[in-house]
Amino acid sequence: LLIVMGIFAIFFAFASLNLLGIRNKTSIGTSVDVLLSDLKTQQIKAMSGDANYGADNDSFGIHFLTDSYILFKGSYTPGDTNNFIVKLDDAGIDTTCPSGEILFKKISGEVNNFVPTGNTIKFSSNNSTDQKIITVNRLGTVTGVN
Repeated sequence: LLIVMGIFAIFFAFASLNLLGIRNKTSIGTSVDVLLSDLKTQQIKAMSGDANYGADNDSFGIHFLTDSYILFKGSYTPGDTNNFIVKLDDAGIDTTCPSGEILFKKISGEVNNFVPTGNTIKFSSNNSTDQKIITVNRLGTVTGVN
């Protein structure tokens, strides 16, 4: 009976370790999916002129911090009441975007502050070595998620 219980304990330990790894990968994947949705939403707002933010067509963007990102209109102003902050639980962000932000031009939806090598956003897990890299081209299209 002790041998059988020991075997079950070993199986349980392996299963627990494997499930923790899946949780970390899922957390990064979810953060990336939410950011991709937010990128597209900000671009659409810039192209159409969002009525919720006034009648004028204006640029919209995302400002990146190390543990969160902020959706904004016009130019990024810390503390603006219209800013929307998205906190990341188990991930950190590193980016090659100028001033740490992607800004979509009004009407065209192109990236205003484009870097010729591509604007990249790297998500890194705080609990493992998992990471995802998003590349955004000049037109505001996500060209790669690695």
